[in-house]
Amino acid sequence: MDFLLHYSERRSIAIKIAGTEVHVYAPAAYGRTAAGQKAIADFISSKRRWIDRKLSEYKESADTMPGIKDFSAYYLDGKRIESIYDDSKSISHRNGRMHIPAALKDNRAALTTALKKFYTKTAKKRLAEKLDSVSDRLALPYSGFRITNAKSKWGSCTADKKISLGWRLIILPEACQYYVIIHELCHTVQLNHSEKFWTLVGKNCPDYKKLRKQLKSYAFLMEYLR
Repeated sequence: MDFLLHYSERRSIAIKIAGTEVHVYAPAAYGRTAAGQKAIADFISSKRRWIDRKLSEYKESADTMPGIKDFSAYYLDGKRIESIYDDSKSISHRNGRMHIPAALKDNRAALTTALKKFYTKTAKKRLAEKLDSVSDRLALPYSGFRITNAKSKWGSCTADKKISLGWRLIILPEACQYYVIIHELCHTVQLNHSEKFWTLVGKNCPDYKKLRKQLKSYAFLMEYLR
């Protein structure tokens, strides 16, 4: 099994699955001794079944959006969009179609850059509108907003009530988008994941448990257009 090994000033070994990549984090001292290396190998071996299960779940989840990994299909708000290559100057979404410049068809690097630009621009507009609407409806004000290229979380909120949302969120079904928005707005009141926080989330989003589970099934998107 291939994995990426990271050393740092930590006290224990940990494993994180990011899409198809297995990341192993270990104390820096372990890299200097044979005993440390053996400890890492033994830990990985003990977690092999869990790792295989997580990698399998990733593959199954990716199948919920057929074609997205090989650029043969594109999605917005959880829905597959018909795409065409034409003489457009930039990628756009018009009349239910994704219009893509023909010049990008055989240039994966340029296509990736253009898609990130399109999704980021779209997310900035649409998610800002949804954030404002939900904030007003729930009377949960925030002090700032930005779109990020975060690869490990859908959103975040700072102590001074500044909310960040990852652009990949715009690809998800709207119900998941609204859950993340509500989740982050609740952090403007409770900057933690305490019982009070989840009570507030449940009050404003009764289906949050189901949506949290659904959101996990889209974890594979964190690898999209990296």
